[in-house]
Amino acid sequence: MPRRALIAQVCVAVTALVVACPCRAAEPTVQECLSANESAISLRKARKLRAAREQLLTCAAASCPADIRNECVRRVDEVNASLPSVVFQANDSAGSDLTEVRVTMDGAPFADKLEGDALVVDPGPHTFHFESGAYKPVDRSLVVQEGGKARHERIVFAAPDTGSATGTNQSKTAAADTTRARKTYEILALSSAGVGLVGLGIGTAFGLKSVASHNSASAVCPSDCDSHGVELWDQARSAGNIATVGFAVGAAGIAGAAVLWFVARPSAEPGPSAALALGLGNLQLRGNW
Repeated sequence: MPRRALIAQVCVAVTALVVACPCRAAEPTVQECLSANESAISLRKARKLRAAREQLLTCAAASCPADIRNECVRRVDEVNASLPSVVFQANDSAGSDLTEVRVTMDGAPFADKLEGDALVVDPGPHTFHFESGAYKPVDRSLVVQEGGKARHERIVFAAPDTGSATGTNQSKTAAADTTRARKTYEILALSSAGVGLVGLGIGTAFGLKSVASHNSASAVCPSDCDSHGVELWDQARSAGNIATVGFAVGAAGIAGAAVLWFVARPSAEPGPSAALALGLGNLQLRGNW
């Protein structure tokens, strides 16, 4: 066999052995054994049995001193006997079994699926949260007794409440419509107020002009008038008419703005409603109170 081919076969065989044989984790040092033993004692007193067992398995390694290793092995059996477990059975409202259920315990991830096996927990009170697809989440509070094995708990998921979602969407839509309507009425109210202010301004200006023309006409012809006096009287009457119209428009605009802003503008809760209509020579106000 050629030399290169032989070397290649040897390399392939060595590589296969390396891949096939799993790498062993580094054995704990003496210091790590001592630390694990002390941690296990503290965790056991705090009733954190799962964490205590992990530490005991560390100090039960073959690399630990014999006296520590033997003690840790003995206490591992004690902790295993004290560790409680719970079997959760998940069903939908029709009684069908559910396995795709995510579970958290006291806010921390606990299980990704429920397949009928006993789940080890620490003794004491716990709050479990169950989620499965579109079903309503379920919360369950349990007080788990030390040493209790395979405690069975049935979790029933109610069907999704589509009505609530629909009602929520309808409420959101109604709220959005109310907001748009409020803005529309606010714009109309401000516009009406602007028209009212302009009308009052025109009425004031022509009112002053009418008074001035009236005084001038009275001075020129208190009784018999010439053409100039007649012209002054006509100016006084015209200005007075315009002032009257201006004051009427101004009053209507201010009143309409007040109604639109304080009465007709929609609110979050049902309340009074009104509508204002302006026409030639009339003002109409309609509403429900």
